[in-house]
Amino acid sequence: MLFEAISTLHIIHHQSSIINYPLSITLIDPMAGSGTFSLEAAYMANGLIPGKCRDFALKHQPAFKQATWNHIVSQSSSLREEPSLLTSAVGSGSHTIAKIITSDISEKAIGIITHNVECCPLAPSTTGEQAAPTVNPQCRDFFSYTAKEIADACPGDAQPVMLLNPPYGKRLDFDAPKLYSKIGKKLSELARALEPLGKHLTVGILAPKDDSRDGSKFTCTGNLLSEFPELDPARNPRAKKIATSHGGIGLNALFTKV
Repeated sequence: MLFEAISTLHIIHHQSSIINYPLSITLIDPMAGSGTFSLEAAYMANGLIPGKCRDFALKHQPAFKQATWNHIVSQSSSLREEPSLLTSAVGSGSHTIAKIITSDISEKAIGIITHNVECCPLAPSTTGEQAAPTVNPQCRDFFSYTAKEIADACPGDAQPVMLLNPPYGKRLDFDAPKLYSKIGKKLSELARALEPLGKHLTVGILAPKDDSRDGSKFTCTGNLLSEFPELDPARNPRAKKIATSHGGIGLNALFTKV
């Protein structure tokens, strides 16, 4: 499962980047894997602390104190009780995560997401209002998404935010740079097609850092930016790149609003 710290960073960054949008966002997680992006977003939308239901490794250390842990959790049990935790990160706008679309091409991944949802129940609505969004994974290919269906999933002033965690490292048994070229081309096509529909795509994606050694052809980030230059901070002042890592693999977290 993708580290919650990375996924929460993506979500908070994107909420802050669309602060001028008047109402809400539809979060699209089309390469969901184990569903971390979607689950973290659902926790935030429901006012819960992300990762609250996880069994962290530190809880099995000799120095771990259950009473202290219980006190910390009880003091931070809900983002609704401490709205500043979220508003300080994303600003004072009225935008919300109104809908979450979760999918993956792998049936096995969909089973894992479903299991993770069942193991981490989201808070039910206690206000009598419409319940905050939850996670209902579907098995489908990212490349099958169309601009029209994305626009239709964003009613009114809602705007689409797409977060992608494509395969990398041992998960790839084929031409990785070619895959990232294909992803960049698809994102560019979607962004262009959404504009006439009144929607402006915000994108966040994790891509392996390029191998800088002479003669190396492992250029996933380079291929992605070649096809979708809007993600390149050198060519788009609104784009951002954050260096990070996961499982010992160097990654670039790339963000932009088209």
